[in-house]
Amino acid sequence: MKSLLKKNRVMALLTIYLGVFLFKIIEKFVKIRKNEVLFVSFAGKQFSDSPKVIYEHLRNNNEDLKLTWAFTDPDQFDVENKLKINSLKYFIFLAKSKYWISNASIERLLPFTSKKHVYINTWHGTPLKKLGKDDEKSDFLVKNWYENADIDYFTVSSDYDFKIFKEVFPKAKNFIKGGLPRNEILYKAENDVEFSKTVRNKVSKNLGLDENKKTILYAPTFRDTKELSEKFNHLLNDSHIKKIADEYNLLFRGHYFSENKIEDAMVDVSNYPNINELFITADALITDYSSVLFDFSILRKKIILFTPDYEQYVSARGFYMDPKNLGLPILYDLADLVKYLESSGIEKDTKENLAFYQNYNTYSFDSINTILGLVAGN
Repeated sequence: MKSLLKKNRVMALLTIYLGVFLFKIIEKFVKIRKNEVLFVSFAGKQFSDSPKVIYEHLRNNNEDLKLTWAFTDPDQFDVENKLKINSLKYFIFLAKSKYWISNASIERLLPFTSKKHVYINTWHGTPLKKLGKDDEKSDFLVKNWYENADIDYFTVSSDYDFKIFKEVFPKAKNFIKGGLPRNEILYKAENDVEFSKTVRNKVSKNLGLDENKKTILYAPTFRDTKELSEKFNHLLNDSHIKKIADEYNLLFRGHYFSENKIEDAMVDVSNYPNINELFITADALITDYSSVLFDFSILRKKIILFTPDYEQYVSARGFYMDPKNLGLPILYDLADLVKYLESSGIEKDTKENLAFYQNYNTYSFDSINTILGLVAGN
């Protein structure tokens, strides 16, 4: 069914019109509750990211609010109030909840328009790869959602992503220029040495890391073609990976869309519940085309781009900014990556690290307070 909707524009349009029509009917019979807040993270796959941070603040400070989460598999998550996404009950909760908080599409790609609700979208990262109408490979259902998503408040971190999101989400009404709520812990870690040390010690102990080694987090993005995915999986088991792991604690964080088979020398942290704790623990980040590099830069630590399939990936995906122009070291071969680490190391607070941070995190971090004010003032 998903494949048919992606390929058939007529079917996609019928789905949109039918979905919006049914939601309007539900709205007529459901009374909106001003103290009801509905949360969704990564299309219901996770209890994480900025929606979780906002949820925890509201749970701890606003007893009069009813906070509910929606998941694809509610049994996986230890949350007091939860329901199954895409169910009839979900759309009823969507209709009666005054506040919608998500980092993607809470409306399941059906762009409902309603003056009764306050839709807060934190998104899930600063965009490097093209989105919405700018992504030629994107299907009609997705492009239509970007064009028509009726978002009341959208969080942005800098002039760079503000300009992109303003174009990609033309119907977004207000932009909160205060960074991503999920990064609250990163700003705290950067300014509180003892807090940072406590997090590092906890993670290192939980993962059994060698305290005599520095730690590198390797967090590549996903490959959306079989050919690129197979080549990449082969590379992840190359002997050069073992060389890096001999010198460093090498943590591997696979993308949640990916299924990677990795070298045993790496520590697989793909399912570690809090990626920001991994950021704080790591002394450096190796990534490729992932937006995690923008979040990690808040800590002013070393970022290295390793892009072994650069030509194919850039040609197939499309970027707002060519990775070569980010001002970060970029390598295309594992042997060269090993040599770079041997010669340059992973020093913190270099001019390169600071310049990157200053370019892409220019707004003062205050999105949490703004969002709490919007919801708590119901």
